[in-house]
Amino acid sequence: MGSLIQQPYIVPLQNGKFGVVVSSGFVHGATQGHIWILNVANGAIIKDIVVPTLGGLGQPTVIDLNRDNLVDRIIVGDTLGNVWRFDIDNANPSFWTAPTNLLSGEQPRFLSLLLWMPPGIGSQ
Repeated sequence: MGSLIQQPYIVPLQNGKFGVVVSSGFVHGATQGHIWILNVANGAIIKDIVVPTLGGLGQPTVIDLNRDNLVDRIIVGDTLGNVWRFDIDNANPSFWTAPTNLLSGEQPRFLSLLLWMPPGIGSQ
C-alpha cells in the first residue's frame, strides 16, 4: 500500500455485508493500482480490483445508482488524470469488475489531455 491521503468508505454491499473501500494510494514506481474492498467485521479482503495504471490512485468514490442503500459503482482517478469505473452491483464479488462494454478494466473510462501553454499565458 502506498501513501494514503484519503478516507476509506464504510459501505453496505450487494452481498449483505459491510465493506471498507480503499485504494492503494500513491506509490512511486507502481506498475498497477488496487482498490480493496475489505470485510468491515474482520478485515479480510472481499475483493481486490487491480487497476492497470502507472499512476497512483486517489480516493475512490462510491455510488448508489438505484437508491437501495447499497453500493453499485466505484469511480477512482489516478495521478495520470485517468478516471476508472468499476461496477459492484452483484451479490457475488467475482462479478465485481469493470463493464466490458466500456473497457474501463483494461483502459481508463476517461483520459486527461495535456495542454501546453506558452509562458505568461493564463497567468494574469
